[in-house]
Amino acid sequence: MSWEKIIEHIDHVVKLVGRTTWAWASDFDGADMPEGLEDCSKLLKITEALVRKGYKEDDIRKILGAIFSSDGTVGEKQQRDAGDE
Repeated sequence: MSWEKIIEHIDHVVKLVGRTTWAWASDFDGADMPEGLEDCSKLLKITEALVRKGYKEDDIRKILGAIFSSDGTVGEKQQRDAGDE
């Protein structure tokens, strides 16, 4: 499966439940990842594809669960949470 299939899934879920009732996430530790999304360095592809499809920045942040900032780095909340481990 190609990583673009994730965008199709996101569109489907948004149509079913809206943009603010869920968040997308992934586990790169042992999961079988789609072709083209083998590691977290490639996650910016998701953001770029959503922008191309017309999603607004605020909606993208909600969909991605505010996991990543606009430059693709881990967001502040996740950095704080990681410091708790």
